[in-house]
Amino acid sequence: MKAAYSSVCAAAIAAAMFFHVSATHAAAGDPLGLEFQVDNGTGTYFSAPAAARDGAGDTVIAWARAGAGQGVYARLYDPSGTPKGPEFAVPLGHAPAAAVPAVAMDRAGDFVVANTTADAAKQSFTIQAQRYSVNGTALGAPITVASVPKLIVLGFASAPSLAMDADGDFIVVWSQGVVFDFNIPDTLDAAAGARLIFARRYGSNGVAKGPAFLVVGDPPDVLITGGGPQAVAMDDNGNFVVAWNNENLYRDTVEFKRYNTNGLQLGLKVEAKPLSDKFPYGLQLAMDAAGNFILFWTEGGIGGPYHEVAQRYSAVGKAQGAAAVISSQTGQVGMQSDGEFALVWGDSSNVKAQRYSAGAVAEGGIIPVSSSIGSPVAAFDGYGDFVVAWAGGPISGVNLYSSIHARLFSGH
Repeated sequence: MKAAYSSVCAAAIAAAMFFHVSATHAAAGDPLGLEFQVDNGTGTYFSAPAAARDGAGDTVIAWARAGAGQGVYARLYDPSGTPKGPEFAVPLGHAPAAAVPAVAMDRAGDFVVANTTADAAKQSFTIQAQRYSVNGTALGAPITVASVPKLIVLGFASAPSLAMDADGDFIVVWSQGVVFDFNIPDTLDAAAGARLIFARRYGSNGVAKGPAFLVVGDPPDVLITGGGPQAVAMDDNGNFVVAWNNENLYRDTVEFKRYNTNGLQLGLKVEAKPLSDKFPYGLQLAMDAAGNFILFWTEGGIGGPYHEVAQRYSAVGKAQGAAAVISSQTGQVGMQSDGEFALVWGDSSNVKAQRYSAGAVAEGGIIPVSSSIGSPVAAFDGYGDFVVAWAGGPISGVNLYSSIHARLFSGH
């Protein structure tokens, strides 16, 4: 997956260097052109897209389409934001409603798209992944990461999380289980179910590095706690962290486990956010090239107000200071290789971004991204420039959007 595309990657890097030299006049946070529409304008879409960039600035954006042609789609762009071709369907089957695909790209531009597929006939969920070269050519058939039986009506497998190292090795993480609803108060629902988090590692050639393994689910997690929304991040060498919301009757925390490049757990499970009257939502995880990482979550009491909180850790899992509120806005985070990151969010009127140092200190002012309403994500290249992609034009009365857009920004 890597060696075969060395000449292509060299050409891409040369083109990227030209683009970045020509854009050196742009200050950090300045737009590198106008916003552009990613999709072909013929569909409706479930929610925010996913985005990833390689070291040279090539970009992939993936999203889930609703209605006619329901499934996962993607489109590739060169470092200047010029499309490498039209949108294309990713052969991952029928995506469940509101399923958000995951995407990750290695340093050379090869990438993977993953999603949950629902099979009504077999009453099951399947976690799948599809590999691509830097030019968008599919590499082999879709990979079946796991097949999850739909044991009862409320059985489920979550949309997967995905991370990739510099050389293209990758990991897929998902939660699965059953949730029983006995018409008891909502506060008891989580204690009446079980959610397990699994992970599976793959080489850059798409070959599994062993079977799926359990991340969270050892007693008492199986019966008492819920391995809630999960996230994964990987450094350039393949070391990785898996984090999750621990949701149940008695506790509502953020936790994580660290693993080395061989998939061996490093140390014990760590509780990043202890029990309090502030509940964590919207867990995110970002990691720099050296393995330093930041956990992000939205925190607030019942009814709000809500804030974006960050907790920094070194590559060996040592907390760097205490968890701190970084913004009164809540959104999605993208991180560059040196640890600097951007928070992007959409409100009732537009899409905005805020840049931060590796120490989680705001840099510059709030960046206006678009005057349209949207649900955005962000991804960085090796130079610190970043792309913001969003699903825009919410359709009144339903949880759908009418178009996918993106815009490039300078990060240096």
